[in-house]
Amino acid sequence: MIRQLGPPFFCVTFTASVNDWPILVKKLIFLHIQHVQNLNTKNENLPNIKDLVKNDPFTYVRYYEHRMNSFQSFL
Repeated sequence: MIRQLGPPFFCVTFTASVNDWPILVKKLIFLHIQHVQNLNTKNENLPNIKDLVKNDPFTYVRYYEHRMNSFQSFL
């Protein structure tokens, strides 16, 4: 395949790193607090970031998609 197309000249790998996106963490915590208040239960301790993402994957994916679209429009 390399003989036909030639060697690659540009390669980019993207990963979604929750620890580097403090805005996303704040939004997920805010949504979690709203959800807990709607259930009328008291939850003193917040779940860790992985649990927040696991409970609300839609927000996580939309944020990642927004960042990717912003990057593509920048290029």
